[in-house]
Amino acid sequence: MKKFLLTVVALWIGMFVFAQGVNFQNITFKEALEKAKKENKFVFIDCYTSWCGPCKRMVAEVFPNEQVGKYFNEKFISVKYDMEKGEGVDLRNCYGVGLYPTFLILDNQGKMRYKFIGFCTPEDLLKHAEKGTSFVSDYAEMEARYQAGERDKVFLKEILRQMKGYNDPRMPEVAAELSKTLTEEEKMSPEYWYLYSSRETAPRNSDNFKYLLEHCDKFHQFIGEKINVAVYNAYMPTLVAITGMRRKKDTTSLVTLNQMEKEMKLWPEYIEKDAILLEIAVCQAVKKNDMDELIAVCDNGFRTCDEAFMVSCIGSVSGILAEEGSIKQKETWADLCEKYASKVERGISRETINLNVDRIRKQCEAHRVIEKNDIDEFVKKCDKQFSTYDESEIVSCIQAFSTVVGQKGTKAQKEIWIAFCETYVDKVNEKASKDAIAYCIKWLNVMLSK
Repeated sequence: MKKFLLTVVALWIGMFVFAQGVNFQNITFKEALEKAKKENKFVFIDCYTSWCGPCKRMVAEVFPNEQVGKYFNEKFISVKYDMEKGEGVDLRNCYGVGLYPTFLILDNQGKMRYKFIGFCTPEDLLKHAEKGTSFVSDYAEMEARYQAGERDKVFLKEILRQMKGYNDPRMPEVAAELSKTLTEEEKMSPEYWYLYSSRETAPRNSDNFKYLLEHCDKFHQFIGEKINVAVYNAYMPTLVAITGMRRKKDTTSLVTLNQMEKEMKLWPEYIEKDAILLEIAVCQAVKKNDMDELIAVCDNGFRTCDEAFMVSCIGSVSGILAEEGSIKQKETWADLCEKYASKVERGISRETINLNVDRIRKQCEAHRVIEKNDIDEFVKKCDKQFSTYDESEIVSCIQAFSTVVGQKGTKAQKEIWIAFCETYVDKVNEKASKDAIAYCIKWLNVMLSK
């Protein structure tokens, strides 16, 4: 009887797991391959990151699907690894994972059969899985040939082209291999210029970018002003990451930034340097967490940089000061932005700068409310003012005030502001407005729980 009950329980558990969708196993990659050999299955890897929105959607909406679970549990040993942690980092480098989510189908020897990228519906996921189990993709075949040592020019051009579609991080390595097969005349030709100008094939510190630096005058003779694109593409991705939304996770050191500044000064005078040098100076101030220096370098740099870059820089610096700046620093920044708004030629540039100024001013107002602890009066004032605002103005105010309350407010102040925001989810009509306020509430609740 006891054995019978155990069997029933085991069957019930199996049915429950099966009904839950894909059975991802918490095992190492080596264990997954061993298990695949033993059970004569393929290996399916979900390559994700903790910050990837589509990855989370796959977990919530697709992998639990019963039909998907039935197919995958019969055909695959399914595993998932964070590509920024543990052995996920090695797998990312080994299989050329550069976009998320990426899905890999391997044989039980670890050889790639099929690779696909991005969120997909249950139906599309099943189609990909069937392809991956029925034939080896062209890319997988080329990968095997590359690993076996094939390096002729035609082959390298084709695999590099395919790698670009997968955002494969090994592109600089393959581009350097292709460069070695070219004559000096071919290297300077428009046909192969992409090897030295693209951020995918010639990032800073890559062999191809070093070659460009060493032969800058010769490239300029053949390519002309397009050489500025190559220099911009090599430096700016690193710099933009320091001032962007995920800046707090950036690991670029101040030493690296100082080295980049020295390098830029070595480039010939015909290279357009102002925007890059300004961005480097901005990043240096950010890394030092010196908001006064940040404002000063912008004031100095805005005098010579082009209008489009200035507007972009104002947007990113406004976001940094919103989180890190004092009231005085924010007011100084708002005054500075207003000064340059009056000097720009394009109306859309002036409007964009003024929107940043308006948001900074509102944040200063909210900052004072927090310091004086008169959140109740502030809520009453907002409620009265909002009655005369259109939806876009209401959302803009809620976003600006929420930033300060979430970061600087007490627990009680956050709770009062959240309750106020919740009333406006129902008062606005547009879905985009509702979603924007709902996002503020969600973020405030996260800040409240810290």
